Amino acid sequence: MSYPDYNQMFQCPSCGAIGNIFLLKVSGPQIIVKQRCPTHGGRTFKIPLKDLDEFLDPIRDGVFRCYQCGQPATPGPVKFSGAYAVLNCVCQVPGHSSKTQKIWSTIYVDITEHSPKTPEKDQHYEAPVVKTKTPPKKEVLQQCPNCGTKLEGNEKFCGTCGFKL
Repeated sequence: MSYPDYNQMFQCPSCGAIGNIFLLKVSGPQIIVKQRCPTHGGRTFKIPLKDLDEFLDPIRDGVFRCYQCGQPATPGPVKFSGAYAVLNCVCQVPGHSSKTQKIWSTIYVDITEHSPKTPEKDQHYEAPVVKTKTPPKKEVLQQCPNCGTKLEGNEKFCGTCGFKL
């Protein structure tokens, strides 16, 4: 049995470049990824939600990249809106404008809380540490009443099925 190379799924099929992930959302049992290669443009692909832990490093690498040139970028302020974390990454190349990115909030929290892999020597990129404010807890739900997914207790929507909590 062969296992897929998860890093290769996030590379442009034409040139192998890792582009900016500008939309990441959960739809049923899969994650929909919209990514842009700086040379060949945008593409959409799907990955299984059950294998999310295997994809955290490539997702982190694609989210924190410049939309225009594909180089590592620094995240700007993050706003949580509904089921999404909305952010703009700032490129280190002067004059590159940023594009608003919408990343499924539970996945965004996962990629910012877990330690990234050690970057390769040719990269000058440090994973950002984003601190988020948690609202005071009223009633802590342990699991989604709709699909049974385990919850941390501060979500407004279920990260798996999108059910409003």
